[in-house]
Amino acid sequence: MAEPILASLEEEQMKKRLSRYSAPALGRLPVDKPEGYQRLMTTQLNGTATKLIRDVKVEQYTRLINHYDIDLMTFAEHGLNMGQFPPSQTFDSFFQAEIEMKSSTGHNSFENPESQHQQGGTGIMAIGEILEYYKKPKDDFRKLGRWTSAIIEGSP
Repeated sequence: MAEPILASLEEEQMKKRLSRYSAPALGRLPVDKPEGYQRLMTTQLNGTATKLIRDVKVEQYTRLINHYDIDLMTFAEHGLNMGQFPPSQTFDSFFQAEIEMKSSTGHNSFENPESQHQQGGTGIMAIGEILEYYKKPKDDFRKLGRWTSAIIEGSP
């Protein structure tokens, strides 16, 4: 007899908790990108170490990249030890995109976990036309994976 009451109380608590996360959007990003502009998206991935989670997040970010016509994506906390992947498997290879992408990632090279999972990590990914200007991608010279950079140079 207590189960329906308990379930009702739990449902009420969940509704209260979720209501705290419900907030109006701050600002507005138009979908149409003006001619000559480039769009940068930066995100906190909060881990992509398991294939299931990675596939879900890649699908979500692919939708955002396509919807807003993103040219350059930076990301933190990818949660991968990229040293556990073959050199041909870069972060951009997780995306099944028709448009060309190129990425550079960093992770803590001093820790060497036996799995692909590793806390932290950063990356940068150039998408489409900006690849022509994407030069010299680098990761943290200390090999801690705290930052990743690239030079965007050229004209226009």
